[in-house]
Amino acid sequence: MIQRLGLILLCLLLAACATSDKGDRLKLDTVLFQYAGAIRYSEIASAYEFVHPKQRAEKPMSSLEWERYAQVQFTGYLVKIKEPGDVGEVRQLVEVRLINRHTQAERVMQVREVWKWDPETKRWWLESGLPDISPGR
Repeated sequence: MIQRLGLILLCLLLAACATSDKGDRLKLDTVLFQYAGAIRYSEIASAYEFVHPKQRAEKPMSSLEWERYAQVQFTGYLVKIKEPGDVGEVRQLVEVRLINRHTQAERVMQVREVWKWDPETKRWWLESGLPDISPGR
């Protein structure tokens, strides 16, 4: 009985240690999963929230850019390559598929994403911005 209690206590302590050093920090995989879902469901306002606030303040999206996103339906988001960059940085090559709502023409794009860890906010931010879906891209 004492051995079982000791084992349970040890497991609880290990679990507490594993999570205490992360604090509020969102795991990278969770952030990437949430962002991918926002893109897949064409929830651009939600996806835009993953872009670093400093970048959103310095270069906000124009009304034309918002209109472009409203004209398309994203149909796919597939990570082709995921690799670490500098310290606190992850780079991804992603295949994005989208359909123009007016012409029903599908486009397939390769998008390079850069995600960086911000120790101040204790979370990962998309530094590369949303996919550029402008014509000719």
